[in-house]
Amino acid sequence: MPQLGRRAFLVLAGQAVLATAAAPLAQAAGGRPFFHGPRDERVIALTIDDGWSASRCGAILQILQQTSTPATFFPYANATIGDSGLWRSIAQAGYPIGNHTRSHPWMTALAPAAQAAELTQARAMIEAVTANPMLPVFRPPYGVYDDTVLRVARASGFPMVLLWDTSAADTSRRATPGQLIQAALRGTNGSVLLTHAGPTLTPLILPSVISLYRDLGFRFVTVAEMFGLAQPRPAMPSPPPATGRGPRPL
Repeated sequence: MPQLGRRAFLVLAGQAVLATAAAPLAQAAGGRPFFHGPRDERVIALTIDDGWSASRCGAILQILQQTSTPATFFPYANATIGDSGLWRSIAQAGYPIGNHTRSHPWMTALAPAAQAAELTQARAMIEAVTANPMLPVFRPPYGVYDDTVLRVARASGFPMVLLWDTSAADTSRRATPGQLIQAALRGTNGSVLLTHAGPTLTPLILPSVISLYRDLGFRFVTVAEMFGLAQPRPAMPSPPPATGRGPRPL
């Protein structure tokens, strides 16, 4: 049997720890997807999907670092091929990366074996770039799932399926920046906020969204923190304290 190198061993060990930590949550939800976290804390989980524009993804990373804002990325793996250094930087900066498939397909249109391949190939590709274990959380493309998708995700090492309860609607081609900000600010305690790394307006609205939520007394957390998952990652800088003020005019 071939011997594992140190890097491969650490990645595999991390996968086992994270999957074990996520299993109770999936069981608590009856194996169903999560749309939000507990409602008893004034926290928001900012999530960033896709990543097909490396330049805009880099701009988002810069905003997150400048504002000390935790976030969780869900790129589809093919989108990371063009700039592996960027995604290595994202992981090394402490931002968890979950599974959003390899090619962003409509999962319910695939046979179970093809669904599993999308998940396992995505994990292999991204972990090869980051050398970090992937967060054992799956976000289905387009938010589309059925019982088979949920079962395949669990069997592939992703016991937690996460959707969202708040969206910036930043994939809209007609919305104005003000409309996207208003949509993004509909979150409440424990909300999961969906944004994307690709659309032109997302890096433009993100500083306002972050600032306005903090003015309302919210704290940003990663998905791992919101749901109590193990998260072997570097510590992130402390964000500025919430002011508790009302929102500023848009």
